[in-house]
Amino acid sequence: MGKIKIGIDQSINSTAVCVIEEGEKPIYYIIVPKMTKKMMNIKHSRICYITYDKIDLNLNHNIKCISERIARIIENMLAKNKDIEVIMEDVALMAKGRSIIDLSILNGYIRCELDKLGVNYKTIPPTQWKKELLGNGAANKDVIIYNWSKLDPEVHNQLSGCKEDDVADSFFIANI
Repeated sequence: MGKIKIGIDQSINSTAVCVIEEGEKPIYYIIVPKMTKKMMNIKHSRICYITYDKIDLNLNHNIKCISERIARIIENMLAKNKDIEVIMEDVALMAKGRSIIDLSILNGYIRCELDKLGVNYKTIPPTQWKKELLGNGAANKDVIIYNWSKLDPEVHNQLSGCKEDDVADSFFIANI
């Protein structure tokens, strides 16, 4: 079996995980608190939605649920192959308000889950992967989605307008 690269773009409302096994097409996991009608209508073998029970007043519960879902995805990959590289987007230092706190806590929880599994991981700032892969550290969502759509048009066409920005980010993070 070939090496498996896993890219994680974490968020409280839509975390995306891209799993790329050497020689295979990427598989995308989208972790959301609830499925929309549009999400329910997406049927593609490389798109997997995973839900969790979001409790708005208990951020700690929500973060723990997301982290556990990511750990299960990675645990399943470890069962297939021990040669795994995990790359996580680091907290954007330019984030403002409550989101920087929430993302920092989520990032820490995910790191704890990876440590428990004995998985080595690295983090990369958003500006760095954008600069290395897209040539512009300040590339906006439209540029990221456009470039990803050229690399994985099949999945892009299925997801159009439905969490595709998170999926595109996770794809590029996995490819750093």
